[in-house]
Amino acid sequence: MYYPSADLRAARVFKSVVTGIIITNVDGKQGIIYQTGQSYGVSEEDMFRTAKPAKRRLIKILQEKKKAIFIIRSL
Repeated sequence: MYYPSADLRAARVFKSVVTGIIITNVDGKQGIIYQTGQSYGVSEEDMFRTAKPAKRRLIKILQEKKKAIFIIRSL
């Protein structure tokens, strides 16, 4: 499975095997968290079977962070 890194300063896509699955229920919404070799879980929306969609997701995350930083600096 492929997923974007949590540390956006070293933005890259990881490839790893799923070692566990956690099912959460927050505010009535069910979510799935995958455990991999990293020290953090990866949400269902960030986990992909191939690298290409994981790269697209990483780019989308970086663009969203860039907009948020711009808004904060404008204040």
